[in-house]
Amino acid sequence: MRRWITLLTVIFIIQLGLSIYSQLDVGQASSHQGLWLNIDDSKPLTAIHITDQAGSELVIRQQGERWVLPHYSNIPVETSAVERLLAELKTAKKGWPVAASVSAAERFSVATKDYKRKLTLKSGEDEISAFYLGTSPSFRKIHGRLAGDETIYAIRITPHHASVDIKHWLDKTLLYLGPDLNRVSVTTKLSEQFSLVKSGDMWTLEDPKSNGAGSDEIANQRIIKQFISGIGAVSVTGLWQGREQQPVDTLPPAVTLSVNSSTANDGINTSNHNISNHNDENPSLRLYQYDGYYLIKSSHYPYYFELPKARFELLTQADREHFLKPSQSD
Repeated sequence: MRRWITLLTVIFIIQLGLSIYSQLDVGQASSHQGLWLNIDDSKPLTAIHITDQAGSELVIRQQGERWVLPHYSNIPVETSAVERLLAELKTAKKGWPVAASVSAAERFSVATKDYKRKLTLKSGEDEISAFYLGTSPSFRKIHGRLAGDETIYAIRITPHHASVDIKHWLDKTLLYLGPDLNRVSVTTKLSEQFSLVKSGDMWTLEDPKSNGAGSDEIANQRIIKQFISGIGAVSVTGLWQGREQQPVDTLPPAVTLSVNSSTANDGINTSNHNISNHNDENPSLRLYQYDGYYLIKSSHYPYYFELPKARFELLTQADREHFLKPSQSD
């Protein structure tokens, strides 16, 4: 009997010990599940600085209600890309520390002078937070270390969301003009000039030589509307960063398009938030094919942007005959 009492007492002590240990373990685990970044929301975030291991820096700054690239003439950034990065940073949990030493920081590429990415969040000139992002231990995770702290964590942040590649951040619709175009003046590579003019729901073709289409010619409404839609909804694929821009500047453009919008006289073109800060609401667009690239240059920006080949071909098939159909086919 005494042996059974002793055995039950041992079992009870073991169970009690396990219970206490589990409670302590839960408490310790919860302490490691806090947020990795403690961002002070009382200080509005106004700039994000991203630097890569080669020393290239990309700065994203808030301007009014939008984000821009100040080192690139304030060309607009895709808002969703900024929101996506900030959402991941604000919700990233610490988890268990991976390591905490200088050698580990170098091994995981989060050292002060040896890192994959360094991000600095600013409010005006004040630094809100600075941290290093390094190697990726698994899908959608990355090693991170706060500046001034040796502790390294594996945090849930998608690595390419903190890219220094402009193409990742660029608002691809920055040249978007919307559907309210009422006149497009066309100059082809062969210096042929004419205008497409909207009157009501119909488009007509005006030729400076003939003061309008000839009696045996009729504007092809379907082709013109497809062309106008292609201009109004231009979407670029990236900022062209070719070798030299000067050779392109000396080339004759494949086509030049001078665009007028029916909302231009209102002061702000509500169909295009990207160009509302320009004094000239009606841009001139020039298209080039150079060195295997399809490029577009707007009078609103000092840069060339890359276009998809299909959109380039649509906008450069702009000779006068292309927009006409014989009267008998009507």
